[in-house]
Amino acid sequence: GSSTIARWKTLAEDFPDHPVINRGFGGSQISDSVFYADRIVVPYRPRLIVLRAGGNDIHAGKTPEQVAADFEAFVAKVRSTLPDVRIAYMPINATPARWANAEREKQANLLIRKSVAAGTNLDYIDTWNATLDEDGTPRKELFVQDQLHFNEQGYKIFAAIVRKHLHAPADGDDAAARAIADVTADWQAARTLAPGIAHRRWKLSEPRPLVVNAVRVDGRSPGIRFHTTGRIESWENGKTETRRQTVRDYLEDERRRGVPLAVAINADAFSLTTGYDREDPTDILGLAVAAGEPVSQPSGSPSLVVTKAGELAIEKLAKDADLSAIDVAVSGFGLCLQDGRPLPGGKDLHPRTGFGLSKDRRFLFLMAIDGRQPESGGATTEELGTLLAKVGAADGINMDGGGSTTLARWNQERGEVELLNQPVGDGAAWPADADPATFRPTERTNGNNFGVSFEPSRN
Repeated sequence: GSSTIARWKTLAEDFPDHPVINRGFGGSQISDSVFYADRIVVPYRPRLIVLRAGGNDIHAGKTPEQVAADFEAFVAKVRSTLPDVRIAYMPINATPARWANAEREKQANLLIRKSVAAGTNLDYIDTWNATLDEDGTPRKELFVQDQLHFNEQGYKIFAAIVRKHLHAPADGDDAAARAIADVTADWQAARTLAPGIAHRRWKLSEPRPLVVNAVRVDGRSPGIRFHTTGRIESWENGKTETRRQTVRDYLEDERRRGVPLAVAINADAFSLTTGYDREDPTDILGLAVAAGEPVSQPSGSPSLVVTKAGELAIEKLAKDADLSAIDVAVSGFGLCLQDGRPLPGGKDLHPRTGFGLSKDRRFLFLMAIDGRQPESGGATTEELGTLLAKVGAADGINMDGGGSTTLARWNQERGEVELLNQPVGDGAAWPADADPATFRPTERTNGNNFGVSFEPSRN
């Protein structure tokens, strides 16, 4: 790319787990990268190319359409020699020095983003809003004196965003999957979140744009433990059973309590009577048991049950069932997969959370399907069951979805919680034709969350 890449002097330390080669050169346009591709790209036979250019093009008078066409020419040029290489585009960022170009830059970004969405093995690393203030203008403190080039603080923001794209496909993403039929149970391609816990992500284009994240947990792997939201101090059955909390806050709080959660996801539905982000007391709709203590009584809905002996099961328990042998339990709305057969349901499309169990009850599958956003239109419950079956489940539950659907993991390297999906906690539905660059995830405080820990000292 251009000077933004050429001046990025901390690439090696920002991405220590990846061999990074800086091939930026100042003042360049995308067409220059096309012209010199055989010298600056092809000889290295990279696994991933990150292209960050276009601002100089707009400033030189090129139209957004010309910039997008040059990007497509770059892809074609590189793919003529390296047909399977993954290419990611970092958009033009608005700068104080070139604020007059901002609208044309934004239009060029949108055209390239559409090209990426229509292509194969292409990614768009969205950095546009990350360098803007609340009023939509560039954050001047992120730039050096010329107010055109980024300073160290600006590059730290870029690095944090780019890192999220570096695990795929070698460490988990299947960017080549185009339809639900292409999703497979090949967990050899997954990245490891912790021993016994693996993650995969699929970006699909059929039957509609879909982003699917799945985590597989080996219930027989030493050190694996399961957890869920416990009772509130002022617990009252059927009224105030838990306190609402985002998935990320739940994961962080458990770790502060000494429970080393590696991954967490929302679970059962709850009484949502106040704002989507309020941390209020609530009651849970179905069975919940935390560390052997009943939190919410059975309601006849299907539950994931972990016994005190460590056995996993999906079953429906009667309201008067004996819960004494249960260590952890969470529940959902209904079965979406039974004996390997996806169950018919409605045609409504929403974000979905699904829990699945393999036929031998060894592997637990946690799935989050994004929805209500430009790059992921949501799924039916039958499609959720189909996808759970595709990744290896024999039985599956449709858990609380919609704005509650959230999946997060603990990033050991950075010491922080990281979202794996893009939740719409406020419940808003973005138009399918909306500019994806304008989408911002929001997190809901859920009444019931579920986590998996790895404790190497325990067998």
